[in-house]
Amino acid sequence: MNKFPNDPIFVNLLRLRQSVQGVLIHDDYGIDASPTDLLNDISLLRETLRRELPVEWYDARATKAAPDGNLKLLASANVTYILAEPNTIQQATFIKEHASNIKTIKIERKTGFQCTSDSDFEIDENLSIDANQACMVVQTSGSSTGNPKCVVIPRRTFFFSGKADSDRVFLAFRPVHWMGGASGLLARVLRGTKIHWPQRSFEPAMFWEIFKQGTITDVSLSADEREAYVSGVGKIRDATISGSAMNPDTAQFWIDLTGMKIRNVYGSTELGGLALAAGIDAPYVDRCIGTPTPGAQIKLSNGDEGELLVKSPRMFTHYLNDETATKNAFDEDGFYKTGDLVRRVGASYFFEGRVDSDWINFLDRKISVLELEENLLRLSYISEAHVLPVLDHETRGVAAVLVRLSRENSEINLQKIRDDLSLGLERYKLPALLYILKAGEDVPKAASDKVLKTQALDKFFRIRGYRPREYCVDGVECLRTSDLVK
Repeated sequence: MNKFPNDPIFVNLLRLRQSVQGVLIHDDYGIDASPTDLLNDISLLRETLRRELPVEWYDARATKAAPDGNLKLLASANVTYILAEPNTIQQATFIKEHASNIKTIKIERKTGFQCTSDSDFEIDENLSIDANQACMVVQTSGSSTGNPKCVVIPRRTFFFSGKADSDRVFLAFRPVHWMGGASGLLARVLRGTKIHWPQRSFEPAMFWEIFKQGTITDVSLSADEREAYVSGVGKIRDATISGSAMNPDTAQFWIDLTGMKIRNVYGSTELGGLALAAGIDAPYVDRCIGTPTPGAQIKLSNGDEGELLVKSPRMFTHYLNDETATKNAFDEDGFYKTGDLVRRVGASYFFEGRVDSDWINFLDRKISVLELEENLLRLSYISEAHVLPVLDHETRGVAAVLVRLSRENSEINLQKIRDDLSLGLERYKLPALLYILKAGEDVPKAASDKVLKTQALDKFFRIRGYRPREYCVDGVECLRTSDLVK
């Protein structure tokens, strides 16, 4: 008999045997797994860990890590293990070449006679796990500060509730080593939502193939093919946007094309998932991140606007090995300081950007990075745009822009872009530096798809810290400070 702890995570897993029939997880790498298959694989991994990990890491029953060793695996630099399934063994081997102390534990699946039936799993009513015990460490992206931190996540973060969604299918393509990927996937699995896991690719054709449930024949589609694709996408019931703000024109394009419902949600690694979400039936409103999710307490630093402060039973407990950062992360009432600017209108909250990276101090005024990016993307000849804050000795700060053109056009330059933007923006909000991305050049991004702005500024503009007074870099157009303050 395979016994699991009396814990909401395992209780939900065992309930899936009754609520989900057939395949729960389809993986395009060649795996179709039912709830019973998942339980078998979990029990095999547990047996493997018991065998491979040091015996002193467990209590007398060999069922859980001893309290004083909960974070030993992650805090120790001398003994580190990698869990790797067959498709990632090569990456694990590469890591071991650069860190000889690392050991690999192979994740395998039970097959044939190894498998047990549904009746061979049960909950051990006498075995429980502290809900506040650390169960995961996730690195922040470092996209804003450039300094990732290790966030300690407690078990209670994954105590998901709600009715079973066995008639729904979730396309799980986000990396699971960041909170947005892990939390969203686990929440749906534990609620019985069926999972389609595609091969690791971000090519649009891959998504279209899945949506259409057919074969992509051409990027330029005939009328009949177009209808099949649009019909497939239209079956999506819940399209959530997180990680960064979606361009409103892009959102409106998909709404007009398919009629799908798009909603913004807000969360972070430290918050253990979502803290705010727009209603599933609410109309899409630009930058509206909705209302607090169940259990989340929200306040703003300056009444109806200011820095977003959140307290939630699912949020992290501390940063690993960093007491100072942990102390600075909370206010006196225990609310996590998100570093995001938000305003409240009625019962809804609107995202205004990061405090430290989405606003540029230009003399005595402020430039909104999000507003400038939205206006750049409205120019018909620009298909991709990123605004990077640059420190400046005379003006305090200026805007550098990275753009990709819809098609090659030698007439597009900094002055042309400034002229076109000036029709809708004040002069002080216009960009001061321009780099046009060439074919094959990619903007550095974190796993969450957020732009790593510090790295991008260094890579394309050769700027670290303040812009040099005598600045000249090949491929970069720029205005002198005297031209900006006229």
